[in-house]
Amino acid sequence: MNISQTDRSLINNATVYNAANGEYYKQQHIDLEYVSQSTKHKIVNHPPRGIEVIIDKQADDLDKVYAPKGTVVPPDEILDMLKPGNLKIPIVHNEDKILPDSELLKVIHYFVSRKISKADGDTRRFIRSMDESALLAMGMLVESWVDELIDEESVRMFLENYSYERPEESDIDRDTSSDDEDEEEDEEDE
Repeated sequence: MNISQTDRSLINNATVYNAANGEYYKQQHIDLEYVSQSTKHKIVNHPPRGIEVIIDKQADDLDKVYAPKGTVVPPDEILDMLKPGNLKIPIVHNEDKILPDSELLKVIHYFVSRKISKADGDTRRFIRSMDESALLAMGMLVESWVDELIDEESVRMFLENYSYERPEESDIDRDTSSDDEDEEEDEEDE
């Protein structure tokens, strides 16, 4: 959903779930060329007012309707736009944060919705299968499991042992002296 600077009506219905899923954009435009060629969407001309774009929200090519430009609005900005009055939402530093990473939440949501839709076969029905609290709880659970399972010993299983032996100075001197001797022999041969 495109959130413009002048029309903030979409913010009233915004949810943390949609914001964490990356569904809100700033400065996103409709690809009029694609819409005019599509059979599922229409452009209607209204000469005094301009054009009206009719988009079928149930169409499977909805992601192609919008030009791939625009900036995703992060969840904290959505919450900041929703805040009543002068209430300020504090920004927590990363080391103090108890909420899971938004990228982790996106991956969990993608995995769960695809896993369930493969079992049932209806992708659209499960696109919003987890609400905000379930998604946050799942993210916190995954992070706590990772913290318990990954320690210094288990990390070594995934890393290659790389040891670098520094050459001694006597070896370096021997290498340079052998190069000098080779050069002297070449000069004598000429």
